[in-house]
Amino acid sequence: MTKPRPTRRSRANQHADGHVTTGGAGPAATGQSGADLTVTEVDREFLVKVRQAGLWEIPAGRLAQTNASNEAVKRAGTT
Repeated sequence: MTKPRPTRRSRANQHADGHVTTGGAGPAATGQSGADLTVTEVDREFLVKVRQAGLWEIPAGRLAQTNASNEAVKRAGTT
């Protein structure tokens, strides 16, 4: 049985005690020796803001595709 591909949400999992595991990214990708990463409050705020930015990106692109009168804006909405 094959494992399902990790989604963007499951690649970095923040746990209740504040540490993060990186599911799909191994130690070489994180620069760590296999240890969990501790997340500071500044890191947590940054991760939340990045996630929020990603949440509006897809709906905004769809709106641009359907409602824009400028073809360049419509094309930008597809990327």
